[in-house]
Formats: sequence, structure tokens, C-alpha cells
Amino acid sequence: MRTITREYNIFPMHELSVDAQKTAYYKWIENRDYSFSSDNRNTMEEFAKLFNVDIRNWSYDTCTYHYSFFTSLSGELEELSGERLARYITNNHWHRLFISKIYWGKTSVQCKTKNRLSRIFYNTDCTLTGYCADCAILQPIYDFLKHPAKNITYFKLMDKCLDSFFRFCRDDIEYTQNEDSFKEESHANNWEYLQDGQLFN
Repeated sequence: MRTITREYNIFPMHELSVDAQKTAYYKWIENRDYSFSSDNRNTMEEFAKLFNVDIRNWSYDTCTYHYSFFTSLSGELEELSGERLARYITNNHWHRLFISKIYWGKTSVQCKTKNRLSRIFYNTDCTLTGYCADCAILQPIYDFLKHPAKNITYFKLMDKCLDSFFRFCRDDIEYTQNEDSFKEESHANNWEYLQDGQLFN
């Protein structure tokens, strides 16, 4: 605690009472926007474009999510399953799902750096937009390609992907707006408070 001009006692977050911490948190959450909604939307739109999926009536918040969708593929393709579906995805979408790893090395000529693409090892991190939601929406496909279950059709696989994505969005918004995130941000920014939990400016 330190005293400013003998008028205010100001406190870091950890020195406030539990009630004052709650007051500070509720004030913070009132003005809190979820910063990653546009990144999430970009991932969703890239996925929809790549896999011919029309996603409608979707929403998510800290507690729940919902969505509906349909595919623009013909009925026969939509019902592909098992090994045939795995081959279809591999043949049509490999270049967007897997990116060759890059290896860097120095050449003997004037120690210049040179890179090469691996023909064996591939990277699956954030291959749609570069944002972590890519991993959430594509993980069911990677899992399926390892073990192509006979009962998984194209439609069911797309549903698994969207469910994984919206679950990620719900959990992420909950994480960024919970009390632990507030305390981390308060500590990182060295915010100080009056005894009742009001932010001191």
C-alpha cells in the first residue's frame, strides 16, 4: 500500500478484500469485448469455402453455442465414408491441410542461409489462416485421416469439425473473461485500486 497526497490509499489487486476484488472484476467485465471474434470468423469462413459448407444461425458466448449448416456437395459425395472419404479428402485438400516443413541451413559459399522443403515431414499448425482456431476446426479431420471410421460420412465429419470449432470459441471467450484473466491483466498492467475496488486512474 502507498498513500497519494494523503487523500487516497491505493492498492494492487492482491491487497484488496475479496468483495473489492469482485467489484473490480465486475467493473472490468462491463467494458470487456472479446478480441478474437474476427479471427474466429476468418477461420470459419476459410473452412466453409474449402469444404463447401454453408454455416448459418451460429452464435457462441461464455456458456453455450449453436449452429446449423449444410453442404453444397452432391448427395453421393456427402455420404462418402471410411477409406473412400479419407482418399477424397487427401486427393482434394491435402495442400491446405498439410504444409511441408521448412529446413534452414548454411551453405559453404559465403555462409549464406538456404532453405528447403521437406518431402517427408509436414506441419499441421494453423494451416487455414495462421490463427489457433484453425487447429480446433481441423483436428477432427486429422484424427479421421489417421483412423478412417466406416460410420463417419462427409456430413458427420463436417459436423464434428464445426462442433470442435464452436466449443473452442465458447471456451476461449470464457477464458478471456474469467477472474483469473482479469487478475493476470491487472498484474501485468500494474493497475491500482481504491479500497472499494474502483480502478485508480
